[in-house]
Amino acid sequence: LATGVGSSTVSSEIEAQTFASLRLTPIPERHIVLAKWSATVRQMRPALLFILITRHLLLVGLVLVMGVGVVEAIVATSPAGLASAPSPGQPQPLPEPPPEFTPQDSTSFGEFWEEAFPGLPISSALSILLGTFGLIGAALAFYLLQPWVQIMMFSALGVLASSLARTRSGGLVTAIILRVGLWILTYVISQMIQGVISILVSLILVVPAATLGSSDLDVVLNALSGVDPGLFGLFYTGSIFLSLLLVIVLQIGTLLACLALAAGRAKRIPYR
Repeated sequence: LATGVGSSTVSSEIEAQTFASLRLTPIPERHIVLAKWSATVRQMRPALLFILITRHLLLVGLVLVMGVGVVEAIVATSPAGLASAPSPGQPQPLPEPPPEFTPQDSTSFGEFWEEAFPGLPISSALSILLGTFGLIGAALAFYLLQPWVQIMMFSALGVLASSLARTRSGGLVTAIILRVGLWILTYVISQMIQGVISILVSLILVVPAATLGSSDLDVVLNALSGVDPGLFGLFYTGSIFLSLLLVIVLQIGTLLACLALAAGRAKRIPYR
C-alpha cells in the first residue's frame, strides 16, 4: 500500500506539468523528494496505527496464553496438584508455613543443582538465561519496529518509481516492478546466506570428521565437551541478534538508497 501511494507523488506533478515550476524555486530537488516521501509516510499513519495496535494485541494475547499455560503446568506438577482433592465434607487442611532460611540453604542448593544438572555450572546457566532474555527483548523490538521501517522503506521505493515515470499509471506499474524485483533480490540474498551458513557448518563438522582419524576426532570432541556451555548459548543468541540487526540495517540502507536515487533522477527530469 505504501508503495502504491508513493508511486504518484512525483509522476502526478510531471503529468500535470507542474514539476518544472517546483524546480524553478530555490528548493533543491533533494528536499522536494524528501517532502514527497514524508507526505507519503504521513498518509500511511492510519494503516501504521492499525498494524501497531494489532501487533500489540497479539503480543499481549500470546503473553497471557503462555502465562496461563505456565501456571497450569506448575499447579499440575506440584504436590498439592498431584494429591487427590478432599471431599466437600472434609475440612480443608491449613497451609504449611514456608521453611525458614538457613545458611546451609546455599550449600544445599548447590548440591541440588549439581545433581539435577550435572556438568552445567550455575554461571553458565545464568549466561544462557541472560542471553535468552536479551534475545527475547531484541525479537520484541524487531517485531514492533518492523511496521515503521517497512512503511518508510516501501514509501521511498514508491517515490523512486514515481520519479522514473511520467504518468500516474506508469508510476504504479514501475512501483509494482520494483517491488517484485526487491522481493526477488531479498529471496536470492537470503538463500545465499543460508547456503554460506550450510557450507561453513559442513566445513566445521563434516570435513573434520571425514579427514581426521578416530583418535584425533575423539580429542576434538573431548575438547569441545570441555567448553563452557554458556559460551555456546551466547554464541547462538548473539548470531540471531546480529541477523535481526542485519535485516534492519539492510532495510534502512534500501530506504536511503531509494531516496538518493529518486533525488538524482529528479535533477535529470526535463522541464518539458
